[in-house]
Amino acid sequence: MSAAAEFGRVTCGSCGKSIKFPAARLGSSGKCPSCSEIIRLSDVALESLLNKPPELPPPIKSTSQTSNAGMSTVTHVTIAAPVKSEFVGKKTAAALIAIFLFGAFGSHKFYLGLHTGGLIMAILTSVGVLGACLMFPLVIVVITSSIALIEGFVYLSKSDDQFYEDYAIRKKQWF
Repeated sequence: MSAAAEFGRVTCGSCGKSIKFPAARLGSSGKCPSCSEIIRLSDVALESLLNKPPELPPPIKSTSQTSNAGMSTVTHVTIAAPVKSEFVGKKTAAALIAIFLFGAFGSHKFYLGLHTGGLIMAILTSVGVLGACLMFPLVIVVITSSIALIEGFVYLSKSDDQFYEDYAIRKKQWF
């Protein structure tokens, strides 16, 4: 590594100050020198070590509330991708849940934080199980079980980088 690439930069979410830190501190936490806010030096900061912008979901726009005294309070909320090592560590467990446990109910999707897809699978499977006296709802259970089985094997076949990009950053709901 060159001398210039041995330092990363992170922006304080509280005061907006850009802070330079040694690459050896990556993964640890520290205080902002301006506002003393605790900052996690995570994979987002690693992107600055590689001199390319991080690929994160867009932040939620700030909202403003006015108090009775006429003063305005602004609250900033941003969405950050989960830490890569923690998210990739869920890959095998999510695949096993999809293949062997309650994949038809979308539990593997809930485990990864993909709530929309999980809710769709849970509702469809519940309707199929509750209406099992008819042939058509039973077909729904077979379909959701097949989707879960396929997704389990898809999770296992993806590289860690591709898995993180697809399901943590892009929030891909299906396959």
